[in-house]
Amino acid sequence: MRKIAANMVFPISKPPIKNGYLVLSDEGEVLDIVGGGETLHEIAGLEFYSGILVPGFVNAHCHLELSHLKGQIPEGIGIPELIKQITLLRGQNPDSIEKEAEKALRYMWSRGINAIGDVMMENQLQPCIGTDNLASNPRLSILDEMIILQQHFPEVTFQELLVWATLNGAKALGMESYLGSFEKGKKPGVLLITGFDFKNNRLTGSAEVTRLV
Repeated sequence: MRKIAANMVFPISKPPIKNGYLVLSDEGEVLDIVGGGETLHEIAGLEFYSGILVPGFVNAHCHLELSHLKGQIPEGIGIPELIKQITLLRGQNPDSIEKEAEKALRYMWSRGINAIGDVMMENQLQPCIGTDNLASNPRLSILDEMIILQQHFPEVTFQELLVWATLNGAKALGMESYLGSFEKGKKPGVLLITGFDFKNNRLTGSAEVTRLV
């Protein structure tokens, strides 16, 4: 069993908890989410981290099968030309497709992504966040996407972005029973985000994510 705490815990399913902590089984199952207090240092076996704790991200739109095209298509060529280039190149170097896809998958896991899928907008789902593919995006990072969205749409709160990056994606992929939020019985993964602006409740440009569970 592990007890993991931080300056703030974002359960997603309920409001953020200041100085709260998670109780997890050895298999990563959430056993309890404990409310904030000022005496965390007195709790035996507690792991405390500076930053915020969030559930693992869900990448709602990603094409791993195009990972071998990284760096082969020029940037800024526009959507029609991008699609044309992908169509021309996607079948080349078949031996590298699986290898590069596995490499991209390992990278995304290290960046806090617990699940991936390909959700189309016509499903009329709530907003989700996806990275698309390495043919059009040099880094498959949900945190990077959140920072970019925050910069361009400052009216969207961090809490909203986090819901898009976790629970909404899990719902879109039919995985909300075990991913997307800190709730008893789930195994959503635990991420530590540093570089968080607590005063303004926003990610800074230097924010980083580390997988704890």
